[in-house]
Amino acid sequence: MYVLIYLSGFFTGLYVPKSCVMTGRKDDWMDWFIGHLVGDYLLQNNWMAVNKKKAGWQGHWACFTHCALWTLSVCLFAWWWNPVTVACVFFSHWILDRTRLVDLYVKVFRQIEALWLQIVIDNTIHLVLLWLIARFLA
Repeated sequence: MYVLIYLSGFFTGLYVPKSCVMTGRKDDWMDWFIGHLVGDYLLQNNWMAVNKKKAGWQGHWACFTHCALWTLSVCLFAWWWNPVTVACVFFSHWILDRTRLVDLYVKVFRQIEALWLQIVIDNTIHLVLLWLIARFLA
């Protein structure tokens, strides 16, 4: 199936296979989801994971390094290069990973304080934020 490319209000007359069109696919969410998994689990090493919440320059550097790699992974898989989108992706991850927001969520909603639950809540919030970015910015 072919689609007609519409550019700046004019039809270009150029026909491109539908598989080449980056937006509007039903599985677009899979791109940023895989990027999240690669960035959070395959690219994050022990030093980043242990130090990213610590006070001082080492904590900031560990979190910055992790968030930069994670952002690169998400944006590569999703093919997001708009500077505002990239900044939102980075800072949404920085805020969750540098602060104790997940811990606060667990305490406020009186969840059990199990590590596995914190990991699930953390990932769920990351994915909701990515969904919002994909929906409204990307």
